[in-house]
Amino acid sequence: MIKNHFILFLRNLFKYKLFSAINIFGLSAGIGASLLLFLYIGNELSYDDFLENKENIYRLRCDNLNNGVYAERMAVTNGPIARASKAAFPQIEEYVQMNNAYLEGVVSTGNYKFRLKNSFYASEAFFKVFSYKLLKGDRNTALKEIQSIVLSESMAKKFFGNEDPMGKIIKYNDRFPLKVTGVFEDVPPNTHMKFEILVSYATLLRNFNNYVETEQAWISDETHYTYLKLKPGTDIPKLEAAFAGLVQKKIGHLLKAKNQDKVFSLMPIKDIHLNSDFDSEIEENGNKQTVIFFAIIAVIILVIGWVNYINLSIATSFNRYKEIGMRLVHGATKKQLKYQFMIEAIMINLIAIVISIITIKLIYPLFSSYTGMEINSTALKNTKIWFVFLGIILLGSFFSSIYPSYILSSLNPVQVLKGKNQKTIGGFSFRKILIGTQFAISVSLVIGTIIVLKQVSFMKMEDPGITIEETVIVQRPDVIDSTWSAKHESFKNELKSLAFVEQVCFSRQTPGELINYTQGFIKDINDIKNPSFLMYNNFVDHDFLKLYNLKLIAGNDFMNGNKDLNVIISRRALKTLSYKTPEEAIGKIILNEGWNVKHKIVGVIEDFRQQSPKEEYLPMVFMHCPNPRVAAKYSIKIKTNDMKSALTGIEAKWKSIFHDEVFEYFFLNEKYDNQYKSDIQFGRIFLLFSIIAISIACVGLFALTLFTILLRKKEISIRKVIGASVNDIFMIFAKDYMILVLIASVIAIPFMYFVMNKWLQDYAVKIPLSIWFFLFPVFLLVLIVGISISSLVLKTTSANPSKNLRTE
Repeated sequence: MIKNHFILFLRNLFKYKLFSAINIFGLSAGIGASLLLFLYIGNELSYDDFLENKENIYRLRCDNLNNGVYAERMAVTNGPIARASKAAFPQIEEYVQMNNAYLEGVVSTGNYKFRLKNSFYASEAFFKVFSYKLLKGDRNTALKEIQSIVLSESMAKKFFGNEDPMGKIIKYNDRFPLKVTGVFEDVPPNTHMKFEILVSYATLLRNFNNYVETEQAWISDETHYTYLKLKPGTDIPKLEAAFAGLVQKKIGHLLKAKNQDKVFSLMPIKDIHLNSDFDSEIEENGNKQTVIFFAIIAVIILVIGWVNYINLSIATSFNRYKEIGMRLVHGATKKQLKYQFMIEAIMINLIAIVISIITIKLIYPLFSSYTGMEINSTALKNTKIWFVFLGIILLGSFFSSIYPSYILSSLNPVQVLKGKNQKTIGGFSFRKILIGTQFAISVSLVIGTIIVLKQVSFMKMEDPGITIEETVIVQRPDVIDSTWSAKHESFKNELKSLAFVEQVCFSRQTPGELINYTQGFIKDINDIKNPSFLMYNNFVDHDFLKLYNLKLIAGNDFMNGNKDLNVIISRRALKTLSYKTPEEAIGKIILNEGWNVKHKIVGVIEDFRQQSPKEEYLPMVFMHCPNPRVAAKYSIKIKTNDMKSALTGIEAKWKSIFHDEVFEYFFLNEKYDNQYKSDIQFGRIFLLFSIIAISIACVGLFALTLFTILLRKKEISIRKVIGASVNDIFMIFAKDYMILVLIASVIAIPFMYFVMNKWLQDYAVKIPLSIWFFLFPVFLLVLIVGISISSLVLKTTSANPSKNLRTE
């Protein structure tokens, strides 16, 4: 019996080649596209899932309040909180602190020199809390001693080749020796904290004279990533509430004097990648909303593919009426017919799955290059995602086969052989629901695609208020000695002597970077009860404003005199400090609360986009560099058509002064554009998969139109014989479809307005929702429907009517 079913399947597959190809194309495209999206979703959901005891590991984070208003929401905490909470709360089994703010510079051996990236100071219990595989060394003591360092397997090979690295010495900034006490397996890509080098936290305490454990550090040293391993069954809300009492006990008197507060909260380590978007994150995390969007699109694509299959199955069955009738007359049961059609459905789905997997393997490099979507090997091993995906495929295949098999097996054999039942096959009302659903989905996807692409384009085209083109950023040397200041001035002068260099400046951070240095400032220094306002600080030299073409709206640039105590503020800082006009602020004294230093405002500049347009303007305070050690980067404005030669010239000047120090540079516009990377990726993925979904829907629309016209061939021929024009016949068929387009649009437009308006709320700079964003997709759908119907009507009406009347 199964053999007969299989033979019939192959016979019909090749007999109706066009419809079989359309069916398989629609299903394979839908399954392949949704599989890619499911793998991406699996990749995002797999972050930190490999850690043992992950359900008991939480990251402690801190919110700072001024006058009861949230001023900072941070992923980091101060230094003393970990030790104090471990002593105060028995629910905490162990803690880990990590810090990369104080670990800057170069590490080197005789063979290799490396500027520190993805590197942290890490406390002693790191490998006891986190189950990263330690290949060499003792998990309990690897990070215990002062001046000990643990390397990733890749870094160990770079430093020492095939030699055993244990006990070897690596120099930090050519001054401090660090002893290798461990080697760990390279960290997998699906973790929110990527690191290649760990230095013992005891080294940090020694280097900074235990400052990070002082009372002042509770207020100003919020640069530590703090993780707590809790006892199973810990009441998380209760523990979070208990932190308030600890804070009051330790620094309540300091906070009260400044009308401030600190609120600590716990976040499961598994939730960080998709649910954490706070200041000072280790890296840019994923977005839960994006994952949900793509999950919805994946399901939509599958649904469209299966809806097309249902309609195509019924459409092609028009030519199988006599086969069905003859089988029923010769004793075939309806149960056997149901099995036959279900087997055909399952076989087509299996063929589509195989084709989709082969296609994914072939096009994945191109797909990854275009979208920037990376799917690591861990995601491919995520059994949960595979079970969910295969479960959806099996259920979809099963249910998409039930309806056609039920319809076709329920036919009356006598009526079928007489040519009856043809008009009502397939359930006209149900077909209308399917068509309307496809139309609504198509309109929704086009609306979403237009708005996403418009928003990304708008952000890229928005004037950032700062000139970033043709600017090269060079990282300063990290080994600083008594000759550093003289070398610094020499390098600047040497750069200015190059014909293609227009300007040079020096600053701690450049536009496009996250400002990680903040201080509280008090407007009226004579009233200690006045609130402290958080400002983002940058140290710059006197050429910074000129090089970046920042608009000075009041006052002056840094002048001669005591420049170290003069500051320039942004317009947003002006508003934050409640000055009414820029002119009013000039000459005023503000108190730097962290340093307890008074600063004089000498200038006010127009706001500019220090970070992505997704963010609001920052209240910024620019301080003059007291000495070159404070800043970290040279900005070099270049005017040349030969950028390669320019970079060679800059590097030559570097080597002539700094000799064998590491020369690293980047183009500022590329760094700045990286802020839009996730948005551009989202836009490209949304566009690509929307095109796939709409293409599948268009194939389905063609099939549905063909189905209707096949059922009404005789009617068309009769109308043509009695004088109906092609336009008359077109309007008869188009009327029902246009009504469905209207109904689908009435449903899709309000829904997408709500969805996209909510999506845009995450952006400080956003496009207005134009009515054309919603009407154009409707016009496009009407055009596609019109072309599909007119092409098939023309083909049918061009045939000889007598032929149709004779054969129908």
